[in-house]
Amino acid sequence: MAADDQHPVSAWADGVELRIHAFADGSEHTVVIPSTDGPGETARFHLRRRGDRLHVTTDSPHPWQLRIGGPDATVHTRPAGTSETGLPYRA
Repeated sequence: MAADDQHPVSAWADGVELRIHAFADGSEHTVVIPSTDGPGETARFHLRRRGDRLHVTTDSPHPWQLRIGGPDATVHTRPAGTSETGLPYRA
């Protein structure tokens, strides 16, 4: 679901929420958000866990969110232009 529910098609990466569950130490994953207007991508997120830290880098120009754990977990919101962040990860 797009964050903007007022328009039939919106930028899928705008306000996207990444949900992290059972992310093993040493793991790395890339999440690609496709373009809404043809082939290609609108954003790419690279996640890696090292010990008790989760590191995220992205090329997204939009605000985005990260939820570590289940539906009641804290949502970490990042403003537009945030290209890198590190958060505590409790296994």
